[in-house]
Amino acid sequence: MKRREMLKTVAVAAGALLARPSGAAAQQQTVKFGALFDITGATGDIGSHFADGFRDYIRWINERGGIRSGTKIDLLFTDYQYKPDQAVTYLKKLAEQDQVPAISGWGTGDSILMKPQIETYGVPYIPASFHEGLLEAPNDWIWLMGPSYTDRGAGVPGWRSRSTTRTTAGLRSGRRRPTAPRSAWRSWTSRRSPPIRSTRPASC
Repeated sequence: MKRREMLKTVAVAAGALLARPSGAAAQQQTVKFGALFDITGATGDIGSHFADGFRDYIRWINERGGIRSGTKIDLLFTDYQYKPDQAVTYLKKLAEQDQVPAISGWGTGDSILMKPQIETYGVPYIPASFHEGLLEAPNDWIWLMGPSYTDRGAGVPGWRSRSTTRTTAGLRSGRRRPTAPRSAWRSWTSRRSPPIRSTRPASC
Protein backbone atom coordinates (compact mmCIF):
# COMPACT_ATOMS: atom_id res chain seq x y z
CA MET A 1 0.00 0.00 0.00
CA LYS A 2 1.34 3.43 -0.94
CA ARG A 3 2.13 5.91 1.83
CA ARG A 4 -0.61 8.30 0.67
CA GLU A 5 -3.19 5.51 0.95
CA MET A 6 -1.88 4.54 4.39
CA LEU A 7 -2.17 8.10 5.67
CA LYS A 8 -5.61 8.46 4.16
CA THR A 9 -6.73 5.34 6.04
CA VAL A 10 -5.57 6.88 9.31
CA ALA A 11 -7.39 10.14 8.56
CA VAL A 12 -10.59 8.27 7.68
CA ALA A 13 -10.38 6.36 10.96
CA ALA A 14 -10.06 9.63 12.87
CA GLY A 15 -13.03 11.02 10.99
CA ALA A 16 -15.12 7.97 11.84
CA LEU A 17 -14.35 8.44 15.51
CA LEU A 18 -15.42 12.06 15.31
CA ALA A 19 -18.75 10.96 13.90
CA ARG A 20 -19.72 9.29 17.17
CA PRO A 21 -22.75 11.03 18.73
CA SER A 22 -21.58 13.27 21.54
CA GLY A 23 -22.81 16.61 22.81
CA ALA A 24 -19.29 17.66 23.78
CA ALA A 25 -17.85 16.55 20.44
CA ALA A 26 -20.41 18.65 18.61
CA GLN A 27 -18.93 21.78 20.20
CA GLN A 28 -15.31 20.71 19.84
CA GLN A 29 -13.20 22.49 17.24
CA THR A 30 -10.02 20.45 17.78
CA VAL A 31 -9.50 16.71 18.11
CA LYS A 32 -6.33 15.09 19.42
CA PHE A 33 -4.67 12.28 17.50
CA GLY A 34 -1.67 10.29 18.76
CA ALA A 35 1.30 8.96 16.80
CA LEU A 36 4.46 6.98 17.49
CA PHE A 37 7.23 7.66 14.97
CA ASP A 38 10.74 6.26 14.57
CA ILE A 39 12.62 9.27 13.22
CA THR A 40 16.13 8.70 14.55
CA GLY A 41 16.11 5.05 15.62
CA ALA A 42 16.93 1.71 13.98
CA THR A 43 14.36 2.14 11.21
CA GLY A 44 14.69 5.91 10.96
CA ASP A 45 15.90 5.68 7.36
CA ILE A 46 12.32 4.99 6.33
CA GLY A 47 10.52 6.01 9.52
CA SER A 48 11.64 9.62 9.19
CA HIS A 49 10.05 9.85 5.73
CA PHE A 50 6.86 8.26 7.01
CA ALA A 51 6.75 10.79 9.86
CA ASP A 52 7.34 13.70 7.47
CA GLY A 53 4.56 12.53 5.17
CA PHE A 54 2.19 11.92 8.07
CA ARG A 55 2.72 15.38 9.58
CA ASP A 56 2.52 17.05 6.18
CA TYR A 57 -0.79 15.33 5.50
CA ILE A 58 -2.27 16.43 8.84
CA ARG A 59 -1.09 19.98 8.18
CA TRP A 60 -2.59 19.83 4.69
CA ILE A 61 -5.97 18.77 6.15
CA ASN A 62 -5.91 21.55 8.76
CA GLU A 63 -4.92 24.21 6.23
CA ARG A 64 -7.95 23.26 4.14
CA GLY A 65 -10.47 23.61 6.91
CA GLY A 66 -9.96 20.43 8.89
CA ILE A 67 -12.54 17.66 9.12
CA ARG A 68 -16.20 17.49 10.14
CA SER A 69 -17.30 21.09 9.78
CA GLY A 70 -13.95 22.71 10.45
CA THR A 71 -12.58 20.52 13.26
CA LYS A 72 -8.77 20.68 13.25
CA ILE A 73 -6.46 17.79 14.16
CA ASP A 74 -4.01 18.30 17.02
CA LEU A 75 -1.30 15.71 16.32
CA LEU A 76 0.53 14.56 19.44
CA PHE A 77 3.60 12.55 18.51
CA THR A 78 6.99 11.41 19.70
CA ASP A 79 10.15 9.97 18.21
CA TYR A 80 10.38 6.79 20.25
CA GLN A 81 13.59 5.77 18.39
CA TYR A 82 12.35 2.20 17.90
CA LYS A 83 12.76 1.56 21.64
CA PRO A 84 9.89 -0.54 23.05
CA ASP A 85 10.10 0.93 26.55
CA GLN A 86 9.68 4.45 25.18
CA ALA A 87 6.75 3.29 23.05
CA VAL A 88 5.00 1.82 26.11
CA THR A 89 5.56 5.02 28.09
CA TYR A 90 4.15 7.26 25.37
CA LEU A 91 1.20 4.95 24.76
CA LYS A 92 0.29 5.34 28.42
CA LYS A 93 0.51 9.14 28.14
CA LEU A 94 -1.61 9.27 24.99
CA ALA A 95 -4.32 6.97 26.37
CA GLU A 96 -4.49 8.08 30.01
CA GLN A 97 -3.38 11.70 30.06
CA ASP A 98 -4.21 13.01 26.58
CA GLN A 99 -7.17 10.64 26.06
CA VAL A 100 -6.75 10.58 22.29
CA PRO A 101 -9.51 8.82 20.28
CA ALA A 102 -7.00 6.94 18.07
CA ILE A 103 -3.27 6.26 17.74
CA SER A 104 -0.99 5.62 14.77
CA GLY A 105 1.85 3.22 15.56
CA TRP A 106 5.00 2.10 13.78
CA GLY A 107 7.05 -1.02 14.49
CA THR A 108 6.18 -4.69 14.81
CA GLY A 109 8.01 -5.52 18.03
CA ASP A 110 6.72 -2.63 20.10
CA SER A 111 3.19 -2.97 18.70
CA ILE A 112 3.09 -6.63 19.76
CA LEU A 113 4.48 -5.67 23.17
CA MET A 114 1.79 -3.01 23.64
CA LYS A 115 -1.05 -5.22 22.40
CA PRO A 116 -2.45 -6.06 25.88
CA GLN A 117 -2.41 -2.40 26.93
CA ILE A 118 -4.07 -1.34 23.67
CA GLU A 119 -6.87 -3.83 24.26
CA THR A 120 -7.25 -2.61 27.84
CA TYR A 121 -7.39 1.05 26.83
CA GLY A 122 -9.88 0.35 24.06
CA VAL A 123 -8.32 2.91 21.73
CA PRO A 124 -8.07 2.19 17.97
CA TYR A 125 -4.41 1.58 17.12
CA ILE A 126 -3.28 1.63 13.49
CA PRO A 127 0.35 0.48 13.07
CA ALA A 128 2.55 0.81 10.02
CA SER A 129 3.45 -2.84 10.64
CA PHE A 130 1.49 -5.57 8.84
CA HIS A 131 2.54 -8.47 11.10
CA GLU A 132 -0.21 -11.09 11.30
CA GLY A 133 0.53 -11.64 14.99
CA LEU A 134 -1.10 -8.29 15.70
CA LEU A 135 -4.42 -9.79 14.64
CA GLU A 136 -4.30 -12.76 17.00
CA ALA A 137 -7.12 -12.88 19.54
CA PRO A 138 -7.99 -11.07 21.63
CA ASN A 139 -7.97 -8.20 19.18
CA ASP A 140 -10.67 -5.56 18.94
CA TRP A 141 -8.58 -2.41 18.66
CA ILE A 142 -5.65 -3.00 16.31
CA TRP A 143 -6.44 -2.29 12.68
CA LEU A 144 -4.03 -3.19 9.88
CA MET A 145 -4.11 -0.95 6.82
CA GLY A 146 -3.83 -3.81 4.35
CA PRO A 147 -2.94 -7.50 3.95
CA SER A 148 -0.43 -8.88 6.45
CA TYR A 149 3.15 -9.66 5.47
CA THR A 150 2.23 -13.36 5.53
CA ASP A 151 -0.79 -12.87 3.25
CA ARG A 152 1.42 -10.99 0.82
CA GLY A 153 4.02 -13.74 0.96
CA ALA A 154 1.39 -16.33 0.05
CA GLY A 155 -0.08 -14.12 -2.63
CA VAL A 156 3.03 -13.94 -4.81
CA PRO A 157 3.40 -17.69 -5.43
CA GLY A 158 -0.38 -17.84 -5.82
CA TRP A 159 -0.06 -15.42 -8.71
CA ARG A 160 2.86 -17.41 -10.03
CA SER A 161 0.78 -20.59 -10.23
CA ARG A 162 -1.63 -18.81 -12.56
CA SER A 163 1.07 -17.12 -14.59
CA THR A 164 3.16 -18.38 -17.51
CA THR A 165 6.24 -16.95 -15.80
CA ARG A 166 8.67 -19.75 -14.94
CA THR A 167 10.98 -17.77 -12.66
CA THR A 168 10.05 -15.46 -9.79
CA ALA A 169 12.53 -13.36 -7.83
CA GLY A 170 11.86 -11.76 -4.47
CA LEU A 171 13.98 -8.86 -3.25
CA ARG A 172 14.29 -7.80 0.34
CA SER A 173 16.70 -5.91 2.55
CA GLY A 174 18.88 -7.62 5.15
CA ARG A 175 16.73 -6.45 8.04
CA ARG A 176 14.69 -8.88 10.11
CA ARG A 177 11.42 -7.06 9.38
CA PRO A 178 11.13 -7.89 5.66
CA THR A 179 11.68 -11.63 6.27
CA ALA A 180 8.18 -12.11 7.74
CA PRO A 181 6.58 -13.53 4.54
CA ARG A 182 9.22 -16.22 4.02
CA SER A 183 7.53 -19.02 5.99
CA ALA A 184 4.24 -18.56 4.16
CA TRP A 185 6.03 -18.32 0.82
CA ARG A 186 8.05 -21.49 1.47
CA SER A 187 5.00 -23.41 2.68
CA TRP A 188 2.93 -22.44 -0.34
CA THR A 189 5.63 -23.14 -2.91
CA SER A 190 6.56 -26.49 -1.37
CA ARG A 191 3.01 -27.69 -1.99
CA ARG A 192 2.19 -26.11 -5.33
CA SER A 193 5.33 -25.10 -7.19
CA PRO A 194 9.12 -25.63 -7.12
CA PRO A 195 10.49 -24.57 -3.72
CA ILE A 196 12.46 -21.37 -3.30
CA ARG A 197 16.17 -22.07 -3.64
CA SER A 198 17.56 -19.01 -1.90
CA THR A 199 16.43 -16.24 0.42
CA ARG A 200 19.74 -14.42 0.67
CA PRO A 201 19.57 -10.66 1.33
CA ALA A 202 20.01 -8.55 -1.78
CA SER A 203 21.94 -5.31 -1.93
CA CYS A 204 19.87 -2.53 -3.37
